[in-house]
Amino acid sequence: MTAFEAAAHRALLVRGCAVMELWESSGVWAKSKELIMKQLAFAVGLLAVGFVAATPARADYAVVQFGDGYCRIWWDSLDNPWGSRWSKIAIGLPDQLAAQAALDTEISQGVCR
Repeated sequence: MTAFEAAAHRALLVRGCAVMELWESSGVWAKSKELIMKQLAFAVGLLAVGFVAATPARADYAVVQFGDGYCRIWWDSLDNPWGSRWSKIAIGLPDQLAAQAALDTEISQGVCR
């Protein structure tokens, strides 16, 4: 590095430090940090809401037998069908596949038609 390049480099460093000191003394740096923190907090909050909304809802299934012997998969084992001529044969099944297997078993055993 030549003496001229070294002098130019020192001048840029001094000028850059002076600009930084001026920027910090004016309060722009503090406002900028505050804005960045607000944006970061907003982004974290938005991500949290997104994760909560993206979690799958848990629905348990049941097999319900109606008065005429007909059986059906019911999508929520806590919810009841209308009327009085029904009974729950299997409850708390974790998914549609397990409910279908229970329904097929009940049909093969002659409990349902």
